[in-house]
Amino acid sequence: MENESLPPESVIRYSTVNLLSYLVVCVAFVATAVHQLWNVRPLGFGAPFIFLIGLGSFVVIGRQLWLLGNNRPQLTISERGIQLGSAPVDVWKTIRDEEVRKVRLGRGTDTILYYRAGNEVRELNIRELAISASHLTRLLQQYRAQSQALRHQ
Repeated sequence: MENESLPPESVIRYSTVNLLSYLVVCVAFVATAVHQLWNVRPLGFGAPFIFLIGLGSFVVIGRQLWLLGNNRPQLTISERGIQLGSAPVDVWKTIRDEEVRKVRLGRGTDTILYYRAGNEVRELNIRELAISASHLTRLLQQYRAQSQALRHQ
């Protein structure tokens, strides 16, 4: 049974909302650092720290602007299989053990798409992508089912 509402492929990119949020926060950090370094006298012991925060924020601003301008697909799921970035498509016939995992990292957690393609393990951190773990899990199940239905026709 084919899912009528399922598109031929689902393309997932970085979340524009997240990219813009990080950008706004970092612009505020840079503005604060510049203000502190130019207007506060004497500079004191905090000046190197403020300078490093401003510099780090400036680097993040560059990354965010680059990602906004070059927001290429990070994950494509279709009836053919799964494609990570611009890598070749891993076809469903070779994919097994696909799942979305919550992985604890220090105090926080990351959400990782994990699967095996042949003898290789594939992983993709989806934390900054425009998809939730539950939605990705549902898409994986639906596209795999669609692929199996097409193979058995």
